[in-house]
Amino acid sequence: MVSSEAASPSLPKEVPLHATSVADRTNSIPPAANVATLPVGSSEFSSPPVIPDVETRNSRDSTTGSVSEVQEQSSDKPSTTSQGGIVSAEGSSPGIDNGIANPQPNSVGTSQQVVPSVEPSDHPDDGPSAQTYGEVADEDDLFGDNFVARPATDVPFIQQKVDSLDNEHEYYKTTINELIEGRYVIKEVLGHGSYAEVVRAYDKVTNTKVALKIFRNNPFIYRKGLDERNRLNRVSDADIDGSQSHIIRLEHNFIYKQHLCFVMENMDTNLDKYVKSQGIKATSIQGKAIRVISLPTIRKIAFTIFNCLKFLRDNRFVHGDIKPENILINFGTREVKIGDLGTLHDVRDSHMEEYRLDQPGTPIFMAPEIHLMVTHDFAIDTWAVGCTLYELFMGAHLFHGDSTHGLLTQIQEKRGPIGRVLLNNAHPAAVATFFTDDRPHRFRDPYSGAPLVFSSNSQYVVQNDMRKHFHALAAADGYPPTNKKDVDVFIELVDRCLQLDPAKRIKPDEALQHAFFKGV
Repeated sequence: MVSSEAASPSLPKEVPLHATSVADRTNSIPPAANVATLPVGSSEFSSPPVIPDVETRNSRDSTTGSVSEVQEQSSDKPSTTSQGGIVSAEGSSPGIDNGIANPQPNSVGTSQQVVPSVEPSDHPDDGPSAQTYGEVADEDDLFGDNFVARPATDVPFIQQKVDSLDNEHEYYKTTINELIEGRYVIKEVLGHGSYAEVVRAYDKVTNTKVALKIFRNNPFIYRKGLDERNRLNRVSDADIDGSQSHIIRLEHNFIYKQHLCFVMENMDTNLDKYVKSQGIKATSIQGKAIRVISLPTIRKIAFTIFNCLKFLRDNRFVHGDIKPENILINFGTREVKIGDLGTLHDVRDSHMEEYRLDQPGTPIFMAPEIHLMVTHDFAIDTWAVGCTLYELFMGAHLFHGDSTHGLLTQIQEKRGPIGRVLLNNAHPAAVATFFTDDRPHRFRDPYSGAPLVFSSNSQYVVQNDMRKHFHALAAADGYPPTNKKDVDVFIELVDRCLQLDPAKRIKPDEALQHAFFKGV
């Protein structure tokens, strides 16, 4: 309440792949995109029927770094946004309205990928002490033996007629069935952002599908692409056999008609889209129609994510943009991987101060220290994981909007008031903008400017809402048997991820030993 005052789990193998394309959100079509369509020779890549979107969550808009809308910029240094698609179409942080005078430009990139959500086959203990609700159909369980991926449709991009190889925004004018580099046949567009476009292609040499990330023909973006390539190579060097990082692989890169191109391993969808197409229909505690995935499925996905974070931390990397859109799944192998390394950085780099001011990432998944421009580290990824796990369970974002002031207000309404540790280390511009001048500093109302006082009970809002939501799932057809004790343990894990003090957040190695992952 606010008052105004003056190693990932083993996954089942060889499940028939029934979906080979991934739907981009209808409102994610950037004005700069263009595709010339020729007859498609292979039905393998044809678009299946559209799945009705019953998801009522607020779509992530471009200012929140979402895949919902991508604002294109024709300048040399584009504004930062996120994008949809299998492999990330770019790498930049979203433009965020932080209300601070003379804000630093958000120049760090982000890329994105698509992934399906997961439904496990082995259910938790449903003995006498368990509260159980319904059963989940095996064909809806990603980890079940009879999983069937419901197809989704790619949204056609707007045709642009420009008399050159590139369109007016410096994107390469993609043509379906075009042969690139004498090897890759473009089959479908997966998405694009402010730095690059991503397409699915057929590799004639290996006879496999790959994802091509085609950067814009722009000197600034070219340098950003090289930076991302170097980061991907550093991750590969640290994960020699490719089994530890759980990060999408860069297989090859080349220059094609003045465009830097990445060849990435192919993934089928991202976690956000998987939930929308495969998730269990339910009703939120607010009475809204939502889609969720089962707790056993969340457990397996979370275990992979924390293994990835452990690898990154052990090698001194921070991802910087963990969210459902950047968690990828391969239907055939059931692999779960992290994509979009546009914001990846090494804490040992000399540019950490610049990174701190740039505020890369997606605002609604940003830790409070990022909003306050505090020098941050690995703990920002843990916060983002907490937001992600909450969303998978609740079927809605934990926070909403794109205003730093508004997001800081929501954080304190749900996690308690910001403490002295963060405040003492916050950037002076952030303190002057969001807090009163007197001491101790008090947070200003984003509308009236009057100081706000947050109830001490606000730190329990997240846990209480999650418990209420679990009981509401009793009415959801298809929600699998779930032990109430497992729910309590899961809520405790999310709570430890969302501690306001970064030093108190759970570490990846501690998370992997958490009771929630017992038996994984």
